[in-house]
Amino acid sequence: MKKFIVICLLLLSCTPSSYDGFYREGESLAYAVAKDLEKVETLEDLRQIEGRLKKKFDKLTDLMITVERFNQGMVGQITTGRNTFASDKLKFQMERIYAMEGGKEAFEAIAQESLQKIQLNLR
Repeated sequence: MKKFIVICLLLLSCTPSSYDGFYREGESLAYAVAKDLEKVETLEDLRQIEGRLKKKFDKLTDLMITVERFNQGMVGQITTGRNTFASDKLKFQMERIYAMEGGKEAFEAIAQESLQKIQLNLR
């Protein structure tokens, strides 16, 4: 799961001058996931939005794979030191969900398919 978070943050830190479209799309998706998670107060709330989260994670995963393929052979093009409002918001919401009893396991189960897709495609 930590790999998924790192990859999300990496995606969101692409330099806008060379990855502007990817950056904006990733930022938008991260913000949308954070907004969904913002409404979660219980594990039942999380289960109710599971399908919506999976679709957004799938879009983020496809975007990450596309960025990686786009970046092949362009060493040094991605910077990792920059956080954005959306990535900070997403990280905060994920930490909040993880702090709930059973939240970590439930969240990771929702994100599992996307994580596997990343691992299969970015070898």
